[in-house]
Amino acid sequence: MMINWMKIHLMLILMLVLPSAVQAQATLSEKLVARFSSRWDKIQDELSNIGKELETLPIIPLGDLGGTGGLIRYSLDKDEELSVSVRWEKPVAIDLVVLVPARRFDWDGLDPEFGLSNRIEVELLDGNDNPIYLVARENAASSRPIQKGFPFVYSLPTPVQAHGVRIRCREHKYHEFPVRRFYALALAELFCFSGQRNVAEGAMVRVANYPIKQDHWFWRAGFLVDDLTPLGLPEIPSPDLRHIGWCSFAHSAEDTDTSIDIEFDHPVKLDGMRMFPARTTTSEDPPGFALPQRFRLIAFDEGFVQPTHVIFDHSENDLMNPGHNPATVRFPETTVQHVRLDCSRIWKKFPHYPAFLAFSEIQLLHGETNMAEGATVSSSEKIG
Repeated sequence: MMINWMKIHLMLILMLVLPSAVQAQATLSEKLVARFSSRWDKIQDELSNIGKELETLPIIPLGDLGGTGGLIRYSLDKDEELSVSVRWEKPVAIDLVVLVPARRFDWDGLDPEFGLSNRIEVELLDGNDNPIYLVARENAASSRPIQKGFPFVYSLPTPVQAHGVRIRCREHKYHEFPVRRFYALALAELFCFSGQRNVAEGAMVRVANYPIKQDHWFWRAGFLVDDLTPLGLPEIPSPDLRHIGWCSFAHSAEDTDTSIDIEFDHPVKLDGMRMFPARTTTSEDPPGFALPQRFRLIAFDEGFVQPTHVIFDHSENDLMNPGHNPATVRFPETTVQHVRLDCSRIWKKFPHYPAFLAFSEIQLLHGETNMAEGATVSSSEKIG
């Protein structure tokens, strides 16, 4: 008996295709799966419900990573020239100019050159805002794979007397923001050195043809010249730890009382405290990770039995996020030997993330001298 293989082949194709003919948009792969798998319909039902389930999940936090932020300007035109001018009161001999890119941390991780335009010119200005010296011209500023995120450092061959500096930018990056997408120019910090002095610190900032808005604490014109950057501090981790610093247990609520006790060998004079945020060696932690939000610095008697007086009180308002920079507070000079940092509200930035208290370093200062170096430290968490 002869077998008509062609006829059998056509019959098999019809058996596979006809039951799914009503699915006009189905691919051949989908038709095959529907024919031979009993789970196909169940999988389709599960996929149809995923969208509803996603709506109930926590929102991925969109945040900014940096010191006290920096300057930002938005544009709808990639090639629009955006310029920023910084002026100081008197002409000063400038010998070094440094531009620090801004950083941003979102669902894609760390962008170490957020808002960095591709074409940048930096020029020094006279008293009438006329350019007198071209410091640098970058034609591929945002295309530096090896130096990505590093500052632009320009050393002048000879000092130039200048009243200010202008930064002119074109070919801007396209970024997604919570509301919509924009081209954006963002810079974290400008340094203009005359010897060891940064004359740009606290100088006047002007953005050409653009109102300076103060609606976001992270992005303000004055942050361009506040002498703080998102680059972090040069720290060396302990050989047996990947992280830098001390961290508490995870807590469910931010209103968790946690304290750090610092005991000196003898009475010392103090007039300030500086807290350094803890971070990993990758520098991709959320900004200001686990610094206390509300706290008091209290002097105690021997053995930390009774408090003698409150040295500094920040228990009514949350601490402004310093990013990866240290947070410094000052208070009238006092003499103490036993000090407690009592934290009544600790760090908890995301609804579905635990609360922590952590430090890379706590310095108790007299002037700029760290009196706490080598002091005895203990915590209410009994860690470390």
